Amino acid sequence: MALATEYIFDYFLMDYVNGLRSFGHNSHLKAARLKPKKRASTGNWVDALAKAEHAHVLLREAAVLAESGKFQEAEENATSGVNELSERLAV
Repeated sequence: MALATEYIFDYFLMDYVNGLRSFGHNSHLKAARLKPKKRASTGNWVDALAKAEHAHVLLREAAVLAESGKFQEAEENATSGVNELSERLAV
């Protein structure tokens, strides 16, 4: 059951990352049509995507560490990854 939950969470996180990519891309396209060629939100999308991708890496590393019995390190990575996602949601 834990492995299934891990896979489901990973797919949700990948969907979140892909959604951020899509919104960021749309923001870049809209900015290209503007005269100043800049939108305030574009930088936020880029930042959110970077944090989500880093969180995804940390959470995958946590899974590998847990598989090898390094539970303390796995917990630290998982906590860091979730904190990155929470940080982005709080802004």
